[in-house]
Amino acid sequence: MSTTRWLIALVACTLPLGACSSEQDGSPAPEVTTLEETTPEAGAEAGAATPPETDPASNPAPDPELQPDSEPVPESDAAEQAEGDAATGMDLYRRAQALMQEGKKQEGYETAQAAMRKFIDEGDDLAWMMLESVEVGDKRIDVHFNMGPRERDTTLDGIVRPLSFRVWSAGEDSKLLRTLDYENGRFDGQVLTAAIGEQRGTVHGNLGMLEPGVPYEEIVQKVVEIVEGM
Repeated sequence: MSTTRWLIALVACTLPLGACSSEQDGSPAPEVTTLEETTPEAGAEAGAATPPETDPASNPAPDPELQPDSEPVPESDAAEQAEGDAATGMDLYRRAQALMQEGKKQEGYETAQAAMRKFIDEGDDLAWMMLESVEVGDKRIDVHFNMGPRERDTTLDGIVRPLSFRVWSAGEDSKLLRTLDYENGRFDGQVLTAAIGEQRGTVHGNLGMLEPGVPYEEIVQKVVEIVEGM
């Protein structure tokens, strides 16, 4: 008997009785597969591939300081764990920002809307949330999600401004150049019109109409086009 088959027989004889027979529970015994002894020459003839060598530098041992118990949890994952009834307005605010960073813009915008509803329930009068910054040439646009009295009370008719876009000059001495708003015309609890507008003192300018309920990214794109033309 070859060395390989002798080892298989020895292992089979040392297994616990329950591993070789399942009569007690009535289930069939597991099928045993006999391994054929293969020489290096036979493996080469059969076209067996030799596993590539692994460079230890490309597969280092795990750092004990970054094991599951101590590894930092991504901000978006941490916020996901806080979703549901237990999530606070601030939990949802952080999740909205994390989603924006991940490129999930519409989901981030909807999460910001959920955060505002939670802030209302909590009696928190936070005025706005910073969603993201967008670089446009030598300018930066900070996107603010507004939570003023008119944005919070959906029963009020008139103009509401769910989003504001603060346009800053680049550089260390950055200055606020303009503030544009995403404006909704609301009547009887329904949004009937949407546009990008700008309020300068007592003068109001309409810079372009949008379809009511347009996705977040289309709103931002409209603002980017305006800023590019400045």
